[in-house]
Amino acid sequence: MMLVKLDFFSPFVSKPAFLEHGAGPLLPPPTTLLGALGAVAVRPEERFYAPRADFVLFWAPPYTEGVGLYRHYTFMTQKPGRLKKLPKAIEMVLKGREDKVVESGMTARDLIQNFLGVGSRREVYFWDSAYLLVSGGEAEKLAPYVYRVGQKEGLVAATPLKFTAEDLGAREVETRFYIPADWASECTAVPYYGQVTAQCREEYFFDPRLGLNAERQPFYVPPPMGYIRVRPAKGYTAVKIVPEVEKELYALLPKEYARS
Repeated sequence: MMLVKLDFFSPFVSKPAFLEHGAGPLLPPPTTLLGALGAVAVRPEERFYAPRADFVLFWAPPYTEGVGLYRHYTFMTQKPGRLKKLPKAIEMVLKGREDKVVESGMTARDLIQNFLGVGSRREVYFWDSAYLLVSGGEAEKLAPYVYRVGQKEGLVAATPLKFTAEDLGAREVETRFYIPADWASECTAVPYYGQVTAQCREEYFFDPRLGLNAERQPFYVPPPMGYIRVRPAKGYTAVKIVPEVEKELYALLPKEYARS
């Protein structure tokens, strides 16, 4: 296993930049983290390259959700077919025929507003360093070279850390790692002091352990402030991870990895 400290220089954008209006996953899903590992080794002809990994876990620092406003239309995010439609719509408007239907039941005026209007995207701002726990020979080699998480906006600096791990057995632990739901027998949210009690939140991610065609699986994710309290399920164990000159981190792992 390898532990990597991630320092964010820009907000994590939780949905692709070419999609507007709608929320993606709150925190980087395992497949996004896997893609971040693959990006440091990909060649142009290997577009769908991804490194082999047994699991990839993300320790989320305290965070804030926000909504940013952006133009829908840029030459970097639109498909070529849509780029060809805009001049046609502009031509109709210049001819005073802005109500003419030009594409999929949309008038020239509506098409221009759709392309050039303002859209919103959810952003997540992390207020401290994050940690990436990676297992898998090929993935571990790439982990120190991660330079982004998510879209290009989520720029990071990656610092590999030496660490020790202590097997805590069936003990209940508080963590800010998001945990696959089947790794825990129970989960409760521990809100930050002064906040109202919250339920343990689930996000549905594509789990790279199950292959690219697998259905989305539930993961427990931490609240913006506070922790989730989890107890390991059968076959899993609680672990205390102590990096060099860093805070103690707690997680759940398959037993065979905690003992290696």
